Amino acid sequence: ASSVTKVNHFRIKMSYRQLKLLYLKTGSLKVPNQQNCIDHSDTFRRNKSYYQPNTRGWFLDEVEIRMCQDKGKLDEKERVLWMSGNAGMGKSVITAILLDKYIKRDMLGAWHFCTHTNPSQNTVLAIILSLSGMLEVTIPGYAKALHSQGDAVLQEAKLKEDPIELFKVFFLTPLSQVDPPKDINGNPKRLILICCNLHPP
Repeated sequence: ASSVTKVNHFRIKMSYRQLKLLYLKTGSLKVPNQQNCIDHSDTFRRNKSYYQPNTRGWFLDEVEIRMCQDKGKLDEKERVLWMSGNAGMGKSVITAILLDKYIKRDMLGAWHFCTHTNPSQNTVLAIILSLSGMLEVTIPGYAKALHSQGDAVLQEAKLKEDPIELFKVFFLTPLSQVDPPKDINGNPKRLILICCNLHPP
């Protein structure tokens, strides 16, 4: 247990600010020291390159208003923005632009791209484990709360692959035990989770 704690403390020190610096320096989205985190750098760069400047501004503004501006308490429940559209409409491109924008502002908590070329990373288990691994870095106290449930509980949830149980074990339970993220001045701040799924057939 002590070795896990030491590793988790090291990851916490890296924080979302370290990820921002890594991204600005190398353009990489790979989260260090996290085996479950999928490296979406190539997918991100490809989709970002398709973006036409000064387009989709209305949607980017809507995300800013709904997810970032203080319209009430930081613990408001209505903080989910769902974007849908036919294949080829630019959902992944917009996702890449949002990711680029919010990682530069130290506001990105976790991210995931599903892809047609690698179905193994499109499963509920793969998505949740990858997001969870990133949260171990970006949210202080999350890793300790997650692993305090015990290896048996985590492993059982993985084996069952039940979406509700996975959500409870990897998100609901540990996140309910941590303090809200804080900015560099110690003030509460929001972190955004971005997940780009595939258009259903």
